Amino acid sequence: MTTGEKTGTSREKLLIQVLRKIPIFNGLSPSQVKRILSLCTNKLFEPGQLICRSNTLSDEMFILLSGEVAIVTSEGMKVATILPVTTVGEMGVVTGQPRSATVEVIRPTAIFSIQKVQFDLMLKEDTDMRDRVHKAIIDILSSKLSNDNVRIRDYHMEKDRIRRPNFDVGAPAGAARKAHRNCRRNRSTVRRPGP
Repeated sequence: MTTGEKTGTSREKLLIQVLRKIPIFNGLSPSQVKRILSLCTNKLFEPGQLICRSNTLSDEMFILLSGEVAIVTSEGMKVATILPVTTVGEMGVVTGQPRSATVEVIRPTAIFSIQKVQFDLMLKEDTDMRDRVHKAIIDILSSKLSNDNVRIRDYHMEKDRIRRPNFDVGAPAGAARKAHRNCRRNRSTVRRPGP
């Protein structure tokens, strides 16, 4: 084996290890990840470029290898920043739904692109891989749902906290209640002059 072949094999093993850590591929065997790696096309992007746009066909998913990207809603609101190593656009590829957001490059970025048609064909041919990928997607969605529930709860708690009236901001806690009790006590002991 030549030095170039050894380097290529080492690089491939490293890429397989990296891809297996990505949630959607977590649980796949090294040979299954190697098959997915064979579908990948390497692409480079510069800051300001768009990897994909919201409301367009989800015809490929992306594996972010280096760089940084922003997730931007169709209204133009930046809702997240994504760092390597992870996938982007995988849900649309699996569900067939249009893209829910635009992915904009913030720093020079290297990605692997996987075409939906090829990925679907691979999953159709390898039912074990399909089952593992679908299980991983269920786990990912379940985790996102749990996190969203916590965020919604925290939002409502904060909103309620802000809405609650704070009668005596400068007084120490309980001082207003104590003053009110003293006032009531004093009123009950005051004698009114009789007729």
